[in-house]
Amino acid sequence: MPSPELGFVSTDWPSTWTNCDSNSLSCNYDPSIDGPINPGDQFQITVNAVGADPGMHLNCYAIDLTGASNEPPNGNNPCVSVIVGHDVSIEKTVNNSTPQLGDLVEFTVTVSNNLSSIDAPPGETITVTDVLDSGLALDISSINALNSNTPWTCTVSGSTITCSWGGAIAATTALDPIVINAFVMDPGTLENCASVSISLANGLVDD
Repeated sequence: MPSPELGFVSTDWPSTWTNCDSNSLSCNYDPSIDGPINPGDQFQITVNAVGADPGMHLNCYAIDLTGASNEPPNGNNPCVSVIVGHDVSIEKTVNNSTPQLGDLVEFTVTVSNNLSSIDAPPGETITVTDVLDSGLALDISSINALNSNTPWTCTVSGSTITCSWGGAIAATTALDPIVINAFVMDPGTLENCASVSISLANGLVDD
């Protein structure tokens, strides 16, 4: 049965189980109608659900045989863990949207967990990737300050800045801001774009 954080959609029961409803999580198998279950018989039951809340949740099952003389146990692993992605947002601001040629501008990137009750589970890496416009020249001292004064670990490759944070984001909170300074080298409209992703311990990626 899915936990409350997993929204139930439907159940795919074996086609020979005629007394089962796809809109239900339980089914009464009647051997007098559907025939006996013989030794070695195997059945697959698929429960379809959607992630209602991010986090790590359990999905468990139970079996009950009424009137059986030898009721089997639930098995070695009646529960499985399910990891649902997170509602993480990213916001960027600039201290001067109309700078002059040669001016130093300051970009501030903020990553937040928008959920009201679920913390991002541990064992993850939050990565922010920021790509500077070719008309901007990075002030490397701002990257050095991030590495020295915040939990972020930032590297630079060409015009791309990559900053990583190892750990969880508490509900309805933001991580330390990422402040990147750059000099305006070319006239015209310049863009500075950033993105965020979460790499979970089981290899899943949530963008």
